[in-house]
Amino acid sequence: MLQLDRSFLSTAKLSRWQLLKRAMDGTPQERCMARFCLRLYKANDADWSESDHPRGERGRFRSNGGNSSSSKSEGIINSKPPTDSYGKPYKRPQYRLPKEEYAKVMSEINTKFDDMYSGKTQGWHITNPDKDSPAHVYIFEIHEFGEYNIFDKQLHEEGDGYDD
Repeated sequence: MLQLDRSFLSTAKLSRWQLLKRAMDGTPQERCMARFCLRLYKANDADWSESDHPRGERGRFRSNGGNSSSSKSEGIINSKPPTDSYGKPYKRPQYRLPKEEYAKVMSEINTKFDDMYSGKTQGWHITNPDKDSPAHVYIFEIHEFGEYNIFDKQLHEEGDGYDD
């Protein structure tokens, strides 16, 4: 059983991005604690109100109202993780992006693959802001060159731990 010690308290003071970094690259104990802290962040998120997100019979979100379109909306598309082109399953559900954004991010990841992602199982990529969109951080699983599963997208803020 994992024992929580005083280092847990220092872990809890890290930003979300620093925790994500530790959850991917830390020791097994650091990864476990960072995932726990990320869950706490999510549970205490002031912007989230359960009443704004009604659930159906089996506990899944219902699609009543809001401005999302059915299958073309951005976000997690289904709770079952996808498989790569060889049939090997990923560990996390896919985060759907619009086609143009997906193509841009995949191209940028491929360009930086040898320098940053080769031999890793997870990574993150920061896009450069442009006139239409601020910078975002895309967090993804890696099977090999060209085989990525983006499972999260967050707004990038200076000093969030991904610049370091």
